Amino acid sequence: MIDMKPEDFVYISHMENSNTTKPHKEYFENILKELKITPEEAIIIGDTDFDKAAEKVGIKFIHVKEVDKWKELI
Repeated sequence: MIDMKPEDFVYISHMENSNTTKPHKEYFENILKELKITPEEAIIIGDTDFDKAAEKVGIKFIHVKEVDKWKELI
């Protein structure tokens, strides 16, 4: 098991800092705005169509089972 703590991350979305949820494109747009990055600077590694919805705003989506793809990027 990987030992992760909130301070290991730059940003964690949650109910208090988000005004929409996945799969709405506004959810992903808000995160890009908060992080001050473009869709080309972001990737999402997920396991559902809710995560794949990031493609609506140009964020590259990789399914967690596509290990070769995400290992190449990280």
